[in-house]
This record gives sequence, structure tokens and C-alpha cells, in this order.
Amino acid sequence: MTLLRVMGFETELITKAVSSTLGAGASAAKSILSSQAQKQAARNAKAVSDHNQEFITSKANIIGEETTENSLRMRQEANRKMGEARTDAGSSSVVTDGSIAMRDIDLATRLETEILDSMRSGFNQANNLKQEGRTRKMTDQARINGYKTNAGSTLLSGFDTTVSQTSDASLGWYKYYDALSKREQGK
Repeated sequence: MTLLRVMGFETELITKAVSSTLGAGASAAKSILSSQAQKQAARNAKAVSDHNQEFITSKANIIGEETTENSLRMRQEANRKMGEARTDAGSSSVVTDGSIAMRDIDLATRLETEILDSMRSGFNQANNLKQEGRTRKMTDQARINGYKTNAGSTLLSGFDTTVSQTSDASLGWYKYYDALSKREQGK
């Protein structure tokens, strides 16, 4: 190995030692900053996930409340229609002979079926929305866990690189001091 002597120092050894030392410090800083960024991404993703979950739950609750209100209105409308049908039957002075009773039963059955279908549809929509929210929450949690895992992995990887570079730096400084020692002994 050819050493360039500047002011009595072997610049190649000093350069390698300083370079390795700076590299180790830069690697450690980079790993720490990257890990912190991934942790912040996990916190941000969790905040967005929580907000989305609140929004979906709120929307599902609103749909459920609207469904209940609509079913009450439909029942009131059904009662009104049944009253009109009975009034029409009574004003026609038709003797109640069973055909009117059958008409009332048919109308009541049809109206009740419409009410139940409307309620089922509304509550199904609300439940599907809640299930979508739960599914999205689990997906978001998996992504958040990925960020956290990556943050830890980045930190450990950076630590490993830093240890390796610190070892290189220590070896470089050892070689430098060894060369100085040999030079001084040769005097």
C-alpha cells in the first residue's frame, strides 16, 4: 500500500477512517429518520382510519334512523288507506258479506308487506355499511401494522449497518494509529 504523506500523516488511512466514521453516523441518522417517518405514517393512517370508521358508523346509524322513521310514516299511511277503504265500503251501503272483509285483509297484507320490505331494505343497507366499515377497519389495521413493522425493521437494519460501518471505522482508526506507532518506533 502506498501512503501519501502530508505533514507526516498517512492521508489514505485517515481518509478511510473518517469516511467510515461519517458513514456510520449518517447511516444511523438516516435509519432513525426513516423509522420515525414510518411511525408517523402509521399514526396518520390510524387517525384517517378512525375518522373513516366514525363516518361510516354515523352514516349507517342515520340510515337506520331514517328506516325507522319511514316505517312509522308508512304505517300511518297504511292506517289511513285502511280507513279510506272501510269508509268506501260503508258508504256504498254494501252489506258486509265477506268480500269486503277479504278486500280489507288483502289491502292490509299488501301494505304490511310493503312496510316490511322497506324496513328490511333499509336495515340491510345499514348493516352492509357497518360490515364494510369493519372490513375497512381491519384492512387499515393491517396497513398500520405494516408501517410499524417496517419502522422497526428499518431501525434494526440501520443499526446493523451502523454497527458494520462503526466496525470499519474502528478498523480504519486502528490501522492509522498502528501506522503512527510503527513510524514513531522507526525513529
